[in-house]
Amino acid sequence: MDATFEGNDAQARMADRLAELLARIEMLRGGSDRQSLVAWMMDVLGGPNEYGSRNLDLARFCLEQPYRLTALMRVVGELEPDTPALTELLALRDELTAAARVPDLGHVLALLQRVKLADTEVEEQRALRGLFREATSNRVDELPPRCRSARTTFLYLTDFNAPAGGPPPAMVFVAQIADFLANREIAAELTGWNQRWAERTGTAEALRQASAQLRPPDADRPTTVRLVFEFDPDPFDDSRVMLSHWRHWGDRSGYSQRRGGTPVLMADLESEVDDAIGALETTLAVGETDAEDSSIVLEFILPWEMLNTPVESWRRDSTAVPLGIDYPVVLRSLDRMRAAPRYHDAWRRRWQALVNRNAPVRPYWSHAVADGYETERLAFELLHSDTVSLVLSEPPGARGGTAWREAAAAFRAGLPVIIWDREDCAAPGFRDAVSYLVEGEPTELPDRVARLKRDALIAADRQPYAGRTLAILWDDPNRMPEFLYAPRHLEGA
Repeated sequence: MDATFEGNDAQARMADRLAELLARIEMLRGGSDRQSLVAWMMDVLGGPNEYGSRNLDLARFCLEQPYRLTALMRVVGELEPDTPALTELLALRDELTAAARVPDLGHVLALLQRVKLADTEVEEQRALRGLFREATSNRVDELPPRCRSARTTFLYLTDFNAPAGGPPPAMVFVAQIADFLANREIAAELTGWNQRWAERTGTAEALRQASAQLRPPDADRPTTVRLVFEFDPDPFDDSRVMLSHWRHWGDRSGYSQRRGGTPVLMADLESEVDDAIGALETTLAVGETDAEDSSIVLEFILPWEMLNTPVESWRRDSTAVPLGIDYPVVLRSLDRMRAAPRYHDAWRRRWQALVNRNAPVRPYWSHAVADGYETERLAFELLHSDTVSLVLSEPPGARGGTAWREAAAAFRAGLPVIIWDREDCAAPGFRDAVSYLVEGEPTELPDRVARLKRDALIAADRQPYAGRTLAILWDDPNRMPEFLYAPRHLEGA
């Protein structure tokens, strides 16, 4: 095994670094814990148990194949999850991955070690996050905490595959730094190295096209952070839902990696949502993102059966304050997202008309119960009108009921906005509240809903109606964290 490292100074240095890390892990300092770790690793890897005598031997064995280092991290994480060495093990794995993919790695790492993007650590991190988002086309989760420099961020990016017809994200990252770096000597060296890498991999033209579209690191600093929750009912257990959530930074960026995706009891949803909000608040408070001054918007993607759930009135455990007091709350339809694709074209057209102010925000008021409209008549009128919003004649109830038929007609016609009162759509003051909502800029409607509901929550019972039970479905077809084809949701409605 030693022969693998003889004559390879880079691998030898990496093995020494890993051995030093292993020496700092409590369970590897001797005794039965060390034997348990090595035995467990050999079970995972299917190798012989002959690397227990020295940390260097174990380090060399793990570095022979990247998956072995991953297995080591998994075992260490199980047995000693709080050890700081795990972060350094991740960084070492990044470097091992890069060594297998990037030619002349030592040269570019030496250059990146000299890169300074800003005068302060906070501004440096902000610039790195901007470059990272651009390099990954805004489709990746937040930059991990271990990426504190241009060098470590580049190493992390080398594990990302190139998009179809494009250069690898790590290559784009180097091009960005070379383009915006104040030190033009280092910039020129980085450009030359990057060009040689592109020519070697046949991506020179793709790199040239990508470089022509680069923007400064701070050009796309987000001002809004959307925390998006999805409640997906468990088909076998009515007491549970599958809870997932994503973060969406700014208007251009994509969604973060899906979080959660585990069954949660209905009774625990409120606390689970509070935990996710608290985690985002902590992230912003400690400056882990470049959105420290950003506003938070909460979006709930709900199935029809839960659409009338007053999520904006859910309480924060820490303050007992309703969510709607702290943040704007927007509802979205899981049924619409999972509808047959043919319904989505009309949805996009109506949304674009709303955004471009080419359609009246004035809502279509459904009177299916009071005036005896047939569902077919309502569907026809919505389909042939230019309105973008519908007011339901009653709150959402059973699937197949009046409100469901009205909403299904709106979904088919592509209306992105649906409004109702959670208790009584004929309540005194409801029409006045809706009239207030549709005044002003169409895209500000969710903010006006938030203000109306906040005033209502603060006012308590001092006013007969101030939007306390008003609800709005605000569906942007361009922002869907996932697309699942499930035509049963609208078929036959």
